[in-house]
Amino acid sequence: MAMKILSDCISCAACEDDCPNDAISRGDDVFEVDAKLCTECAGEHDSPRCVELCPIEGAIVKAA
Repeated sequence: MAMKILSDCISCAACEDDCPNDAISRGDDVFEVDAKLCTECAGEHDSPRCVELCPIEGAIVKAA
């Protein structure tokens, strides 16, 4: 499973620098998560680091 950044993203870049897998990059409109690299921080953090850092609640969710 991977995380997904929704259109609520304000492109603040808080998540990009702290992603332990370098799975987050700037997209055309909002930041994007590379599902091949995202591990939801399993084994490194108690919850996905991007969700912890995002100032917009609900902007980053588990991808379906």
